[in-house]
Amino acid sequence: MKRIAFPVKAVESDPDDEEVILKEGTIQKYEWEHLDLTYDSTYITRECDQYYQDVLFKSDLAIVELRGINNGIYANYYFKREDGQWYLVALEETSF
Repeated sequence: MKRIAFPVKAVESDPDDEEVILKEGTIQKYEWEHLDLTYDSTYITRECDQYYQDVLFKSDLAIVELRGINNGIYANYYFKREDGQWYLVALEETSF
């Protein structure tokens, strides 16, 4: 929680909608649900919800990408470095 820059900018798909409609907004601290980006290489070969994770670094920005394998998982988590520390600043969860 100490490394999250609230409010977090968010682009998310609406799971209650039959169409893929994206909504933009922010997530406040009281709305936050725990997020674990620990990755195990067996996630790419498991039976259900296969995905891989990649981390891209650009100067003081890091993007953690989650990409599903034939299952619609698609998410990006954006981190910004400030004073030598990484903080989550935005997310894009557009899985369907």
